[in-house]
Amino acid sequence: MTLEIKGHGSRQLEIKSRFPLEERRNSRFTMDIWCFIPATLDISEKGFGRNRFFEVTRSLTRLSSSRIPLSEIISPECSRSPLNRIRASLGQDRDRILYELRALAAMYAAESREAEKELIQDSLTGIAGKAKKRIKSTLSEIRSFLNQWHGLYTEFETSGSGRKLTEAYRWTDEYIGITTEKFLSDLYHHVEQDEETESLLGRIRKLAGEVQDHGLQMGYISPDPESDEQEMEQRIQREGVLKKWAQSVLYLTHEESSRGRNLNQVIAGIAAAVAMSFAIVSTILAERYFPGRGLPWAVIIIVAYIFKDRIKESLRGILIRTWPSLVIDRRIRLTDRIGHLIVGIVSSRLRFGRFRDAPKAVRKKAARERAYFARLLPEDDLVYFRREFRIRSSRLRRYHGRLEYMTDIVRINLQDILIRMDDPEKVVPVFSEGKPVELRGSRTYPMTIVCRLSSGAEKTSLARRILLVRKGIRRIEPIES
Repeated sequence: MTLEIKGHGSRQLEIKSRFPLEERRNSRFTMDIWCFIPATLDISEKGFGRNRFFEVTRSLTRLSSSRIPLSEIISPECSRSPLNRIRASLGQDRDRILYELRALAAMYAAESREAEKELIQDSLTGIAGKAKKRIKSTLSEIRSFLNQWHGLYTEFETSGSGRKLTEAYRWTDEYIGITTEKFLSDLYHHVEQDEETESLLGRIRKLAGEVQDHGLQMGYISPDPESDEQEMEQRIQREGVLKKWAQSVLYLTHEESSRGRNLNQVIAGIAAAVAMSFAIVSTILAERYFPGRGLPWAVIIIVAYIFKDRIKESLRGILIRTWPSLVIDRRIRLTDRIGHLIVGIVSSRLRFGRFRDAPKAVRKKAARERAYFARLLPEDDLVYFRREFRIRSSRLRRYHGRLEYMTDIVRINLQDILIRMDDPEKVVPVFSEGKPVELRGSRTYPMTIVCRLSSGAEKTSLARRILLVRKGIRRIEPIES
């Protein structure tokens, strides 16, 4: 299980989790998110609101791209390789080919990102020989993959697969080319340029040139330093379309269920029924002991109805705390787009509170000040967001045989928080060489987020401090344990 907290642009915060799926049974996971926000911004239930939070928060649960090393993808013996499955299905199963084409594009992009991270990390650790050897090996695997992949185009045209599948091949091919160019460009900039690495840089340039020539031959949009703004816009838009098309094989349809709202109504109804019963019993007793309906009778009736409202609200709060698993703010059904089956349920609950309402371990991790007098200062507002996942792994694997992980993304739009902040610049007067000098600095608002992903006894947690200014996220800092 992995967790990541990062900015999605300057005004959105993204919390990304990745969790493994059980092979033969349902998978259950829980994501807890505690957000501590300065009290001056008034992000409370009254000042911000439950409905507004769900309006500015976007949640997405999808399948994770299967991890198959490039060396296995190009191996003829690998039964899980999309290349081998496409070859075996040519002229037979069009739906399977279309699925494997998109899966290959998504898988190749994911492997490129991971390979780039590992190669850059090798370069930073100073193991020059090892890093160069791995780069050479990776370039060789990419070349071998591209040769096999490009060779399939003729088979597509001659197998009678049809215009739709041939066009699907071209879309996959174009996205693979874009992914390869980006990988080679990033790698080139991270390889130390000296006499010893010149031959390595030459290999990167040669492979990049071959990819560009292939794109021109196939008629894809291939910008160059002389390209105008319109051509660059077309290329960026095209890249976004191809990325979404490739990843569509991983998407799940999200449909809100009314069950959560109905359970909330049941709990509210129980509390109202108990409160009303108290009021009716009080009225009956008042009629019995004060039949004349005088002043004592009126006082009892008024007090009874005052207590009725208090009982209703108090009992509802008690029931919510006693049966938290039944109180759901939002319930989403996940449907697989390939198999058209409901494959999971995501239940979300939101609670507002103060710093003291968080668990002790979370408060300890999130506390910004250790001094005694910190407890005398205004407490941070707390927004607690819980997501519970029930995934039917066996159903998913009917159509996704390579599936191992799922990914959940929560994006929070911070615009409504940012507009409550003061101007970002503040003047700090100091004396320098006996003269007053005005220094200018940024006024930041620290927001702390603690996340915990759990499944049974296994738990993974992550804490980050997000420094905000009125214009957006200034930076994200790790919190030392």
